[in-house]
Amino acid sequence: DGALAQQREFLADAAHELRTPIARLRARVEVALLDAASAQDTSVLHAIDQELRDVSQQVDELLQLARADAAGEDAPMRAESLFLDDVIADELPRWQPEAHRRGMTLDYSALEESPIFGDASLLPRLVSILVDNAIRYGNDGGTVRVRVRPGDGVVLLDVEDDGIGIPAHERVRIFDRFYRGDAARLKRPDGSGLGLAIAAWIVRQHQGTIVVTTGAYGGTLMQVRVPLS
Repeated sequence: DGALAQQREFLADAAHELRTPIARLRARVEVALLDAASAQDTSVLHAIDQELRDVSQQVDELLQLARADAAGEDAPMRAESLFLDDVIADELPRWQPEAHRRGMTLDYSALEESPIFGDASLLPRLVSILVDNAIRYGNDGGTVRVRVRPGDGVVLLDVEDDGIGIPAHERVRIFDRFYRGDAARLKRPDGSGLGLAIAAWIVRQHQGTIVVTTGAYGGTLMQVRVPLS
């Protein structure tokens, strides 16, 4: 147990320390973009910036998992009364540029008032992970649909795309750390396989469940259920 605790502490410290140099590199790339002399220079710098974004996200995911391990499954949340529909409405506009870049429609018109008792720092992360996955593995020109509604004692959050889908034999492992299915690796080799593990942990912290199925449009449907407040 002591060795495992040390390993977790090292992982958290390493991830935390990596965030600063990555942020500095991104700042230098942004400055260089302002002074870029040619379209080729601009293209190269944009590619470097995207790589740094990906690395930054993976470092953040490692840090989140290290903190989750340190806290444990039974760690108390910083919970408060809030509305999941408001959390979604606040989080999703920042994903519009990426959806637009892919020619995709991000539809979150079906947000019903859904009171829950939850952590205001973890829930936006959950929404972000699920929407990011849907955009990554959805079809260019397709639609990502985000819906939330109160049900029988629960709040149901659906994030659905019309992309490559997840085969039934892969669904049992989809929330394992570092696991990525064959089709996902082929479509997006840059993924870390950590996002859905974090999403599942956040859902468990809220005494909820998350399942993956085939959606009505042939892609992936992620459905989260958490207790209604």
